[in-house]
Amino acid sequence: MHTVIAYWRLCGSPSDCLGESCFLIRGTQNMGEQRARDCSLVTYMYSYPPITAPGGDIILKGVRCLIHDEDYTECTWKETGRPDRNYTFQSRYRTGAEYAECPSYTQVEGYNVGCRLEYNSHMRFATFQVQLSSANNTAIWNKDINLKPLVKLYSPVNLTVVISSSNGLYLYWDTSMSKSQCLESIVRYRSSADSAWQNSPAFTSLRYFNLPFADAEELYEFQVKIRMNEFCGTSDYWSDWSQPAYWGSNATSKGVRCLIHDEDYTECTWKETGRPDRNYTFQSRYRTGAEYAECPSYTQVEGYNVGCRLEYNSHMRFATFQVQLSSANNTAIWNKDIYLKPLVKLYSPVNLTVVISSSNGLYLYWDTSMSKSQCLESIVRYRSSADSAWQNSPTFTSLRYFNLPFADAEELYEFQVKVRINEFCGTSDYWSDWSQPAYWGSNATSKGTSEPQSLSPISTQFIRVVMTVFHSGQQVDPRWDPVDSKLQFCFRLVGSCCLKTL
Repeated sequence: MHTVIAYWRLCGSPSDCLGESCFLIRGTQNMGEQRARDCSLVTYMYSYPPITAPGGDIILKGVRCLIHDEDYTECTWKETGRPDRNYTFQSRYRTGAEYAECPSYTQVEGYNVGCRLEYNSHMRFATFQVQLSSANNTAIWNKDINLKPLVKLYSPVNLTVVISSSNGLYLYWDTSMSKSQCLESIVRYRSSADSAWQNSPAFTSLRYFNLPFADAEELYEFQVKIRMNEFCGTSDYWSDWSQPAYWGSNATSKGVRCLIHDEDYTECTWKETGRPDRNYTFQSRYRTGAEYAECPSYTQVEGYNVGCRLEYNSHMRFATFQVQLSSANNTAIWNKDIYLKPLVKLYSPVNLTVVISSSNGLYLYWDTSMSKSQCLESIVRYRSSADSAWQNSPTFTSLRYFNLPFADAEELYEFQVKVRINEFCGTSDYWSDWSQPAYWGSNATSKGTSEPQSLSPISTQFIRVVMTVFHSGQQVDPRWDPVDSKLQFCFRLVGSCCLKTL
């Protein structure tokens, strides 16, 4: 399968738009003429990176706004790189009021990519109207944004652990938000005996957490995140996790943690940041009674060992993995049996592709480095330009595609996928990182309408067309370079305008 990309200009009058049009595709590497006779082969897709239309316009993804800890409001329209031109950002909090231009732009290489606004508490519950336009007003984007769920608080600070003789361990912290009744918190913690984080239930109004049965022989690590709760208008955004706090065994290291990277290699570490106070020797074995083998390849910081990289074989995951960490004179030593089966973190999915079906809506496809589909568990998250937060799909197994049956072509959709090993192959505690995003939907620089428009011959709205092309029942050679090719296709014209090749 090969994807061919081209641009067409909307033009003509309603009388020009009747009937059926067939176009031709020519390749550049002795491909010959390919004729797409089946109209179902045509799909429409908006993808990342942003599309450059003829004339150099960048099709932007729209404006996203976030309130930082009731400190300031930031609106952005370019997440990476710089846009093709400088855009003007204007906003107002009341319909009918005058738009005010951004008082302080964020720039990349001298180009505006965002705006920073002062924050007042009434702003969060007012109608926030934003407008983005180019200097000559050829591209414009405007929208009403509901700011109430768009507050991201700063991370908690000053985490302190206190041990009580009767009630176990208490963790305390401070926040920049002074109103405790507005806070919702989650604590995550793990001991040196744990392979994964334990999460507390979400709780409100408190700035402390109690762990009643802490074992002083273990080393505990704690982090906290917070958000605005329902009493003050629930936010969709949690703060970042706080810096960690530790309590427990006075070990010179925090213990050894191991992770299998996509069944590619195993990595064990004993110092997450900085360098340790001395060089440690790492040894391991997969069978009790066997000889320990020293690490074949250390990871170092400033000449000090902080981790070990080991080759991975599939039997390792289900064997008893015994590790030992010791200093040169054996004054400090740490050893443990590690259960590797749940410690696999797969690589992120790649090659996300969006295809629209006339009968079943939108399909998202992706590839993974894991060849065994039956071993995969996946989650898709997606949001449209009308959403303030991500929507998550249910968790599903064995599939490398996702169907969204009622996608609105007037909105711009963003998709990401993460995967992990499922229960059929030994469930992992670790999900992959989210994939790079894929996009589908409307031209984000124009507002769009729900009704067809009658366009004059000089209108310049652009559509990106993605075609899957077949030749004599065989797939097109993926090495085919479509640059400078003549791109045309077969479709039935609908609406008040026709498509004309540029």
